[in-house]
Amino acid sequence: MNLISPCFYACTAVGLYETMMELILENPKTDTTGIQGDTWSERAVSAAKMQQMQLDAGSRQYSNLELARERAAFTRWKTIENLDKYLIEFESNFIKSGGKVIWAQDTSDALEAILEILKKTSVKEVIKSKTNTATEIGLSAFLESQGIQYKETDTGDFIVQAAGEDGSHMVMPALHKSSKEIARVLNEKLNVPANAEAQELVGLIRDHLRPAFRNAGAGITGCNFLVADPGAIVIVENEGNAQLTSSLPKTHIVLAGIRTLCDFTR
Repeated sequence: MNLISPCFYACTAVGLYETMMELILENPKTDTTGIQGDTWSERAVSAAKMQQMQLDAGSRQYSNLELARERAAFTRWKTIENLDKYLIEFESNFIKSGGKVIWAQDTSDALEAILEILKKTSVKEVIKSKTNTATEIGLSAFLESQGIQYKETDTGDFIVQAAGEDGSHMVMPALHKSSKEIARVLNEKLNVPANAEAQELVGLIRDHLRPAFRNAGAGITGCNFLVADPGAIVIVENEGNAQLTSSLPKTHIVLAGIRTLCDFTR
């Protein structure tokens, strides 16, 4: 079940798609609203400033932003104070909806649990959307060691996977690559034109991933929030890949820490 918190969307996701696509694929703008700079570090600073402008624009949607912040802080404090109660409540409601909760004590537990699910469902092909938890537990290397094919579906993660590299940034993993470098990598891996422009590269990646979405036996995502009542998983995204990853495969595996728990959807 995919829900979007309006507050989180307004404060975090507004304008991020344009920022990521411009920065990842280095499609320079000439107007003042675009990302400026000749080096990736200069462009990163410019992107951060641009994103702050977008966040400021989102915050103006609230008649009383300070009150919204206080309510969010209170909700967070209330959840932490009653964490044991809400964890049990989430699990109970999630099971009622047909899901299963596995409590992993450490990285080894998490990886073994994922492997067991994939073996039980005879999955050999997996698709992933961006999840920092997966990165923290080394999921990609683990899947490879078990002979399980996986594809990253986030644009930036897809690029660094094709290049055989690790991401250089939590949000924009291909930040360190220019459009020419990306085109060269994709030319070697996907036989795309070496002189392809940014928009063309995005389209080619999208077309390449379509069969993966259809054929994968399992999709692995992170989540932004676990909501105790009604036992829901909240995924906020900006590319559409997380929605496809969570809905098209027969099996959906969600990686989430207990810190993502909250007690209501309002």
